[in-house]
Amino acid sequence: MRRVALLLLWVFICSVPWGVDWTLLGTSTITRILGIAATGVGVLAVVFAGRIRKADVICWFAAAFVMASFLSLSWTISYAYTAERVGTYIQFVALIWLIRELAPSRAEQDSLRLAFCIGGLVFVFGLLSNFG
Repeated sequence: MRRVALLLLWVFICSVPWGVDWTLLGTSTITRILGIAATGVGVLAVVFAGRIRKADVICWFAAAFVMASFLSLSWTISYAYTAERVGTYIQFVALIWLIRELAPSRAEQDSLRLAFCIGGLVFVFGLLSNFG
């Protein structure tokens, strides 16, 4: 289950550079759908493993930032925009947690960095094809 979750996380991170442009059914991006799938399978993998890694400083700072953003809803001028940002920050914290749980080794983290770079190549090839 952990390998499937790591593979889904890899595909999700690969889709991050181009996920904003490609929508599915006109309402949601491919990246969002892959992120939901990766998070769901990642949570199942952690539940089946029966262990959760201890949170480190990065996780605590990210959680504190989300809480401060959430508190800013009480004095914001644009409630809808701020609520959307808070939702995005919660997704970022979920991604941080997922990477910490599924990719604890340096090799796995390097693989996820490679996935992001490969995802960026989609735009490079698109740029080169438009140039010629």
